[in-house]
Amino acid sequence: MSGVTFGKDSITVTKAAGEWQHLKPMILGAIMEHFMSGASVLRSEAAAGGRGSSTEGEVVARIRDALRRVIDPELGCNIVDLGLVHEVAIDEGGVVHITMTTTTPGCPATNYLKTGAGTAAGSVPGVQSVDVQLTYEPRWTPQMMSPQAKARFRITD
Repeated sequence: MSGVTFGKDSITVTKAAGEWQHLKPMILGAIMEHFMSGASVLRSEAAAGGRGSSTEGEVVARIRDALRRVIDPELGCNIVDLGLVHEVAIDEGGVVHITMTTTTPGCPATNYLKTGAGTAAGSVPGVQSVDVQLTYEPRWTPQMMSPQAKARFRITD
């Protein structure tokens, strides 16, 4: 997985291949060139796929589908079916708010999952920016998993 996610006060770059020491100068150069050009950081409505043509529910459904591309590296299952995504909301301005958790508070994949969620949601037409918040209330339990994930892990209620 690779992409660029813009936060309120940060830019997150993920890579699928290559070494950071080789990619870093190109990435920083592209960022500086963009900001020096004066172009907008956020996509316009037309470039974003006509946000006005979709209902909020349709966009949220597409975001949840996109979040299924984020796979927990330890469990090999997507974050939606694992029950890690508590809420997806979208403001009128195309700002997506995702509230999610991890299986444990000390999960070593926390940053990977949070960044992946932001990148996946940001790839959906109509999304202008993404804010991912972690919470541990309620604590995650296997009962939060989808029926398909429970079946995969042979979990019965």
